Amino acid sequence: QHRFADAEQAALALIAERQRWFDWALLGDVRLERGDVQGAATAYQHMADLRPGPEAYVRVARLRWVTGDTVGAARFAEMAVEAAAPEPSSRAWLLLELAGYAHELGDDARADRLAQRALELRPDYPPGLERRALVALGRGDAATALPLIERAQAVEPAVDHAWILADTQRAAGEPEAAIATEAWIAEHGQALDPRTYSLYLASRGLDASLALTLADAELDQRSDVHSWDALAWALLAAGRHDDAWQAAGRALNEGTQDPRLFLHAALIAREVGAEDRAVALASEALRLATGLLPSERARLDAAFPGQSAHLPLSQIRPPGGIPSLTGDDTHAR
Repeated sequence: QHRFADAEQAALALIAERQRWFDWALLGDVRLERGDVQGAATAYQHMADLRPGPEAYVRVARLRWVTGDTVGAARFAEMAVEAAAPEPSSRAWLLLELAGYAHELGDDARADRLAQRALELRPDYPPGLERRALVALGRGDAATALPLIERAQAVEPAVDHAWILADTQRAAGEPEAAIATEAWIAEHGQALDPRTYSLYLASRGLDASLALTLADAELDQRSDVHSWDALAWALLAAGRHDDAWQAAGRALNEGTQDPRLFLHAALIAREVGAEDRAVALASEALRLATGLLPSERARLDAAFPGQSAHLPLSQIRPPGGIPSLTGDDTHAR
């Protein structure tokens, strides 16, 4: 229900009553959603003290990612996979967490392999289908991505799945199908996922007023970097450039390595006349560009043409991906 303030109070009450590891996990999760990174770190440390293991490692991985340490995040995610029990559901989830970091670090082959392994454990698992689709889109293969994201949306209808699907349909030369998917987003987006819908509206140049209303309401409950980014993007769409730049600064404050954050901030920086900053942010977005949707990558290329010529290939696609701790992506000790 996205009632994160109420959830934090519930978690604190549980901790006061019984001090169990999963109460600390809940508190850390809620605080991270609310943008309280230090509070989340404290909660996760209590959790790890009570129960070191995959549940703690995967949360530390997320914390590392939010604070800009993707390599460290990948190492902790790999520790979680290594320590995980063979139970299929949780193991598939951990494999996909690691797959996400592998994809961000440029190791597409490994990301796809991890996602395939997760789908062997949980067939038709939507996050696994989505990850494989995103990897395929990142290398420009919309034909491979299309049936994967179609299946994810069929199994678990969601605004983010539908947005990826619409982009994939257009990239695959199916504009009529994309129009139908976009109609579904318009009908269900506000109720199902207001923050993603706000981002979608602002990205497509649709109803800037509603995008801003949704982003502002989300920030009241969920003030993490992605909510600040949604607000910044909506403010830009509404023509409030200076306010957008202030919000973008909050979105970038933790150092999170997310190409969408960098893309939005680059375009906002240009609007406020900070051209050097815009070019630097565009370079960061380009370095991670396989994580952008086709329409987002097209917008980046259109706004900063020839930008890739200024970056060595090693910066666009970091070599080597994640150093493996175990040499094996699929088995725990």
